[in-house]
Amino acid sequence: MSDASRISIPALFCVAHQPTLPDTIARLRGDEPGYERLAYELLNGHFFERPGRTPVYPFFIAGCYTIFGRSPASVVYVQAFLGATIIPLTFILARRFTGPQSSLVAAGLIALNPALILHVRLLQTEILYTPLMLLTVLGLLRALEQPQWQKFSLAGALLAITNLCRPTAMLFPLIVPLLMPRQWSLKRKIACFVAYLGAIIIITTPWIYHNYRTHKTFLIYSVSTALLWQGSPEFYHFAYEQLPKRHIVQIWEEELNPARNGGHNAFTIEGDRYFTKRAIASILREPAVYL
Repeated sequence: MSDASRISIPALFCVAHQPTLPDTIARLRGDEPGYERLAYELLNGHFFERPGRTPVYPFFIAGCYTIFGRSPASVVYVQAFLGATIIPLTFILARRFTGPQSSLVAAGLIALNPALILHVRLLQTEILYTPLMLLTVLGLLRALEQPQWQKFSLAGALLAITNLCRPTAMLFPLIVPLLMPRQWSLKRKIACFVAYLGAIIIITTPWIYHNYRTHKTFLIYSVSTALLWQGSPEFYHFAYEQLPKRHIVQIWEEELNPARNGGHNAFTIEGDRYFTKRAIASILREPAVYL
């Protein structure tokens, strides 16, 4: 039997553009090996010993591995079905603001969006984060329409899970009081917001405790992986002004590579703090460029 004939149907599905790659971690690129490694370590009894990632997506991969074995292609196959859920979720969300025809157009645009289609084939958080974010918004809209503490608790729980997948909505609770109708009494507003925030705290606290016990520091989700520095004037000069201009991948391979920057790994607490200090210094040097 040839090597090509040993490739599974899921592998053929997700590596059609590179059919010679096996269904192993050798076919993963960029951030994918990091998520895959965390999932594999979970199955071998190692629980998030590094602070670089949040837990929900690695748990998802680990669940797929539990069922199908260590097969990155099987994860992609499951993600194909998971990614399709955003189409009806978009329709449901749109129906709260517009008619059925416009909602179908919105769902159709989502179904044909190249970025959302291509996310399916990558082991990255976006494929899980997108439906979770839609559910989070739908849960909050329902709570605002039917102001009961149980519904606000559910909406808060959905947001907590979403942030534990990808913490880009961590400031979302700040706008919730502004969305509450003016005719609500202050007592109702406080009770609903406490229920919302309480659910977030209850679900997030075990992860915060794990981070503190493991890394001996207060860390709500994970390190930012030099996020502030990647929006600093220094980064801007690297990417857009210095010649030759460098792609973000090149900057990661050079400036953010511990082997080339003096050992500062952005996926560690020390490395993240180093790049945060570097970013602040860059912003203070060139505040106009930053603005």
